[in-house]
Amino acid sequence: MNSSNTTYTAQARRLGKGDIRRIEGLLGLPAQPQLALIIRTENQDYTEVMLVHDRVDMATLDDVLVYPEPARFPDGLVVQTLLRGAVWNLQFSALLGQLSSDDLAAVARAMSSEESGLMEDTAEKLDVSDDSELSQFYESQLRALWSLTGDCTDAALDTFSWRIDPCLLSIQLLANHEAPEHIVSEVMHILRTRYTTATFEDSRMLADSGALRSSTWEDTSYGSDLASQIASGARSLVEAAFRDAAHYAEQLNQGTPQIIAPNRSPEAGRLTLMPFTRLVTAPFLWADRGYELIRHSQEDDGTQPLEVMMLATPESSVDSEQAVFHGT
Repeated sequence: MNSSNTTYTAQARRLGKGDIRRIEGLLGLPAQPQLALIIRTENQDYTEVMLVHDRVDMATLDDVLVYPEPARFPDGLVVQTLLRGAVWNLQFSALLGQLSSDDLAAVARAMSSEESGLMEDTAEKLDVSDDSELSQFYESQLRALWSLTGDCTDAALDTFSWRIDPCLLSIQLLANHEAPEHIVSEVMHILRTRYTTATFEDSRMLADSGALRSSTWEDTSYGSDLASQIASGARSLVEAAFRDAAHYAEQLNQGTPQIIAPNRSPEAGRLTLMPFTRLVTAPFLWADRGYELIRHSQEDDGTQPLEVMMLATPESSVDSEQAVFHGT
């Protein structure tokens, strides 16, 4: 995994506006940690931030220079008011500093249209394209913002259901993976942040594997907190199967064709894809690491829409040239 252990540790204090903290990438998502200023904490799941850096020589007229912690950041920090987005609260590390009310007011003024207009009257905005080093630095910061905020943004915009591969919650199959706790952590994150669906066949597989029983997971090394989450998440999929049963029955009664997922590993068994499936799975459940499944999802024959979210871990990621990404 590319995320450090600090991603999921308890924070030293409750998140608050004006905090300077480090934000980490989610498990399975390649992202370099970055400093950030918390500017809004109105949601219990995610927080709005601006990216911050300590390269004061790379500040532009859109940025604000602040001095929150002289001992830690002797040259000050640069708040990038144009690089703003939302991240999950679990992505934050411990508190590194906090802005004063005056610094927060300066950031607010820089964000306002009135201040922006005043600056345009008194000074020409710096065009980063005029400076190669500055342009490259800004582009790297923009990419960092996308990588750190992408999953949270996707979840906010995603209103359609994802089907969780039931074998992702099979303790027997997870035991064959080098880092099973990483897989289940990713699945739990998806269950918390996305709409999910399931079929009756999924429910049967979850029951047969013991995924619905807390005792199944308590005997693992995943930790007691994660163990209870897994069983609860598996049971939520069973509830989804009953909730969506009529929808799937209607599709089948209309004669909509089903697809047997290609190149499934023998241990994972057969998986029948229902019409208009958005499937969350992982390469270790497929004989060809999911290549044929992904290829099929990219075909545009108009008969069987298929979308795949392939959970990415260093131990079991699909090759980049196959253009498979975590998220949509």
